[in-house]
Amino acid sequence: MVNSEMTLNIGGRYSVKVADVDDTVGTFKGYCALGVDTAIVIETDDGKVRLIPIPQIVLIDVLDSGAPSKDERKTDVNYG
Repeated sequence: MVNSEMTLNIGGRYSVKVADVDDTVGTFKGYCALGVDTAIVIETDDGKVRLIPIPQIVLIDVLDSGAPSKDERKTDVNYG
């Protein structure tokens, strides 16, 4: 059964498929702004940090979801 509230957890390992590019396998480090888009930040096994724009992602395989940190478990939203 799949958890209805799946998230990418910092420290989790994922395989990310982007159209016309080899899969990127590595550790999720977080999100960042990339122009007007948001990108996920993956550190590959050879130490490269890769920014992958979210609109370009075709699929993500969860290899090891890792444990959510205390900050990631917050459900409150703060709009400032």
